[in-house]
Amino acid sequence: MKTVRLWITRTIIIALLVVAVIKSPTAFVSALAGVILAVYLIVIWLKWKFWRIISPLNDMSKAVRQTTLSLQKSGNPFFRTEPVKAAQRVLEQNGFTILGTYAAEQLPRTNIILANNEPEGIHALIIDTEYLGTITEYCSKYEDGRTFTCSNTKMPAILPRPDDHPISRLPDLDAQGVLGHFKESRPTTGIYKLKDGEIQSQVEALYHELKVYEIEAIERSINLEAQLLEKFIIDSGWSAIEWHRKQNDVVIVHDKIKDYELISRYEDAIDDEDEQYQKMKHRVESIIKNNPPIEAFKILSQEIPTKAKLKKIHELTEPVLAHVYLKVTQP
Repeated sequence: MKTVRLWITRTIIIALLVVAVIKSPTAFVSALAGVILAVYLIVIWLKWKFWRIISPLNDMSKAVRQTTLSLQKSGNPFFRTEPVKAAQRVLEQNGFTILGTYAAEQLPRTNIILANNEPEGIHALIIDTEYLGTITEYCSKYEDGRTFTCSNTKMPAILPRPDDHPISRLPDLDAQGVLGHFKESRPTTGIYKLKDGEIQSQVEALYHELKVYEIEAIERSINLEAQLLEKFIIDSGWSAIEWHRKQNDVVIVHDKIKDYELISRYEDAIDDEDEQYQKMKHRVESIIKNNPPIEAFKILSQEIPTKAKLKKIHELTEPVLAHVYLKVTQP
């Protein structure tokens, strides 16, 4: 009923604005009503567009099933037998007890070997996948609930991860190399030495915590992006025609953006096949890594020579500080 009333109200507002555009006695009032109508329609469209993305995330009954990992003992054949055996030999040579091979319906086409080195407080996973190869991960749990992980996964850091569960990605190292790096870099205070019988539940619990965090972080990000875009459209005063022409060239940057997202946003705004950009790619990554997002994007827009230029056109202060850029193609 609430939704019906809302749409009836919106319809009445639109009708009144249309009447004001057509029947107004002065050109000024007619033009003003036209601008208000255009902005109002854009705002409704934006809310509808982003709600289609956000609404599935609000259905927590579905999200629970997606975020719960249920490992079961498995006799499935490995996709890459030799790399799995090599990683398993490394574990055995370093004092790990192999606990068994597992599978889960949430991770199709995947086998997972669990192992534990209780005296050193390290547990390990050998993840055998059909498409991503063989991955070896080492993890320590701490008394305050934190974890520390090193992995040779080739998957980039494209999903948000909480600060109390950091992971070092070392795709160029083998199982022994990752273990050496892990032992050198992990915090040594407060390690909780898990028993063999606790490893499965720890892996399942961490998976659940990470997935819930991902869903909540993505939902927050979508809401924030929608609010910033809506605020800019209202502030800009652009007509509907002007917005339609420029919308794909608008870039909004705020300090809550993750590094990987900022790189993606920057590459989307310019021609990432540009030869000049390819030569400066490592410089771009360094700038983003060593500066807050707003400052990093400012440096990139001024210092990196590319065919497409990024011109700062507006600042937003709500709901967070953000800079708005417009892509300007050089003749």
